[in-house]
Amino acid sequence: MLLRDSNNSEAKELIKTINQRLLSLSKAYGQFDSLKETENYMPEYIQSLVENLSLTQGLNIHFQLEVAKTYLPVKKTVVIGILLNELITNSAKHAFKGQKARKVILIKLKEEKENWLLSYADNGAGLPDSYLEQAEKDSNSSGVQLIKLFIEQLEGKSIQYKLDQWKGLQIRFPKTNLPSAV
Repeated sequence: MLLRDSNNSEAKELIKTINQRLLSLSKAYGQFDSLKETENYMPEYIQSLVENLSLTQGLNIHFQLEVAKTYLPVKKTVVIGILLNELITNSAKHAFKGQKARKVILIKLKEEKENWLLSYADNGAGLPDSYLEQAEKDSNSSGVQLIKLFIEQLEGKSIQYKLDQWKGLQIRFPKTNLPSAV
């Protein structure tokens, strides 16, 4: 209703973005009611996430997935899913503007000795320098604030990186924790 009644194109875009976020959150939290399992198989979970996001947002993006064949607790996978949703949405919205070459997003999840390493990158314009620090300076960057919040829920540490055509984030989080506020 707000979307239809608004004459301002910026307001319409903001309302559309908020609606997409709410839909993603509701789908993620809805998993708790329907799941009998306490864990998700990560290759299938992330594949399903990107397929659903591609369908609902009409993304013309190729996804390259390199996901460890492992199970993670549902609470942790929901946080990862919402985090990836926000990163993918940001890439689709900002990273590929005017790009003629094939648009690709790379998602990796690999096991380390005491941690998980989640890598996210795209071959677009990439994240601005100090992307995550932006949230503390810019109250309008709700997407960045959400990303930081979900990294904190994983008790993770993040770094930005650039490697060849890839620009993105690496998030390292401990194997033993469970998010407390999901």
